[in-house]
Amino acid sequence: MRSSSKDRLAYSQADLRFHEAVLKACHNDLFIQVAGLTKIYLRMSFLITSSAYARFFASLLKHKRVLDAIVARVGAAASKHMEKVIGVATRQIKTAAWV
Repeated sequence: MRSSSKDRLAYSQADLRFHEAVLKACHNDLFIQVAGLTKIYLRMSFLITSSAYARFFASLLKHKRVLDAIVARVGAAASKHMEKVIGVATRQIKTAAWV
């Protein structure tokens, strides 16, 4: 994701691959079944929230914390950090909806 942070489309694709990998790593059949819907949501979310490159860099740190927690096999921390990633995107979508 970092190497794609200056190219909006490349960043979007890297972000989607990141979230797909997280879904697969969960080994949760329900998450895997709704992965198609997740892809649609992520694409729409990214289009709405990715208008400023500064957001890419802020988002990278949050995603890195998720990855680090997964690698360390600390599920509670990974969950907490993913909730923050989702929370930021949700707030950005709500803000964009009113602009």
